[in-house]
Amino acid sequence: MLFIVSAQDHPDALERRLACRQAHVDLIDDLKAGGYLLMGGALLNDADQMEGSVIIGDFASKAELEEVWLKREPYVVNKVWDKVIIQRYSLGPSFTQDFPLKSHV
Repeated sequence: MLFIVSAQDHPDALERRLACRQAHVDLIDDLKAGGYLLMGGALLNDADQMEGSVIIGDFASKAELEEVWLKREPYVVNKVWDKVIIQRYSLGPSFTQDFPLKSHV
């Protein structure tokens, strides 16, 4: 099933974000290669500074998402993300051909 993970950074997290960014990108690349993550990116403020993230992933359950990804996510472990919202997501029919999904929508 698909999930959107939306995360807002702690107000003072920019330095921590930059310090662990490569570890975050490496994990995201591994999860993408494993078919778990479809797309994502940084949320930007009006000054084009990173202040959060949005990622769409394909996991069997919310528990799997937390176990496979969030428990080892550098932005969680290093307290970059302040608030993480996980929501189920339904991909619109116009986009189903664009994304290889592990699960059925």
